[in-house]
Amino acid sequence: MYLFLSQAPGPSFCLSILRDLTALCHIARLTRPLVATKGDFELPDRQVVAEGTDTSGFTHNGVESRNDGAQYVKSTCSGMTCDGQSILSGGTVAKGCTCFQMRHCKGSVLVSFFVTIVKADGTSFTAEYCSKSFCRTFIFNGDLPNGIRASHLEEFVVDERINNAANAVFDLVNSTGGWTISGWATKRGEVQDQAVDQPGNGLPHNAPRVLIEAGNLNYHITRMVPTRPEDIDLDVLEGLKVNVATDLTP
Repeated sequence: MYLFLSQAPGPSFCLSILRDLTALCHIARLTRPLVATKGDFELPDRQVVAEGTDTSGFTHNGVESRNDGAQYVKSTCSGMTCDGQSILSGGTVAKGCTCFQMRHCKGSVLVSFFVTIVKADGTSFTAEYCSKSFCRTFIFNGDLPNGIRASHLEEFVVDERINNAANAVFDLVNSTGGWTISGWATKRGEVQDQAVDQPGNGLPHNAPRVLIEAGNLNYHITRMVPTRPEDIDLDVLEGLKVNVATDLTP
């Protein structure tokens, strides 16, 4: 992880945390002056605050994560700045992102996982997680070739290989200290109050509907890393990954 900040705090003060050294080097060529420091940041546990706000950040350390399946999306995103995280949201594919104008030297297919997080108190939530750096670090043994398309990865045999690799990696980290998950949660908006009469159901059809805030939340994961990376056997991890040279064709 790289801490990236301006040397001159003020209106243009910039503070970013980048996990991709390539992105940092690219930005460093465009802006001066900059200081880059490398190191891990241990974030304390933070629970979602469901009351009084529409958006709340969270961090959970040492939690169990489960892969519930992957989806593959064609995209113009190279992952140079947004890491592929700006393209998919709630199953909706954005038309572009900050990486759109950058050189597409890496595969244009994004791999998104549906992840279930089981917290220490036994409660769980499910979120979609799309990150090129995550896939490059934990799922594939290299960048996806430029010639690979989403349709190639959707082939049953290839999809099975990717999900089997993801399941094995998730199990490895779950058994070695668990995952650190960070992100934010938003309220899903308003729904009809089922406890009172509504138009067409006890009230005239032209009566206003009675709405209440939805009780469930929409979770967005922005970072997913092992809580104890020093305990992960890297040789075992490498052996579990999908080989981009041999495993992406049926």
